[in-house]
Amino acid sequence: MCYYTSIPGSCNFETQDQEWTTVCGLTQDTTDDFDWNISNSAVTGQTDLHTDHTPGKGQRFLYVNSSTQKEGNRARITTTKFFPASLGVCRVRFWFWMFPSRQTGVLKVYTVEEHGMDILMWSSSRNEENKWMYGSVVLSSNSLFRVAFEAEVGWSQHTEFALDDISFTPECIDG
Repeated sequence: MCYYTSIPGSCNFETQDQEWTTVCGLTQDTTDDFDWNISNSAVTGQTDLHTDHTPGKGQRFLYVNSSTQKEGNRARITTTKFFPASLGVCRVRFWFWMFPSRQTGVLKVYTVEEHGMDILMWSSSRNEENKWMYGSVVLSSNSLFRVAFEAEVGWSQHTEFALDDISFTPECIDG
């Protein structure tokens, strides 16, 4: 089974718990408030997510549990390797699940430029559907960049976020 494509940062999270960051080419942000974790199920409120998104024998996905967090707290993972500057040809694709609540938080995708500037490329607070949803985001940056996924806790009852099957198009490497 392939744990990731040849492009660092691409991952289906079918790894052992301890090594998913290394295997996937992702790193936990040290300046955020809490961490993403790997799981094969997440149970929250009325929601019971038993299956990951990966076709076939997939079992694991990335998620955050915000139940012990407060509004505005953030959990962020970032690709460890830089991508070359790209204007509208590099694309990241992923599946995400936001467990419904009255006021969910926000899932965001940023480019993090080599000099440290974050540029928001995509965000979603869609919470009306209790299922895996597809995200595809065009990434643009004038300089070398990394990509960050960030979950931000909302103001109402806690929201769970899940991510699975992250992949980058070949153009991300070719520039």
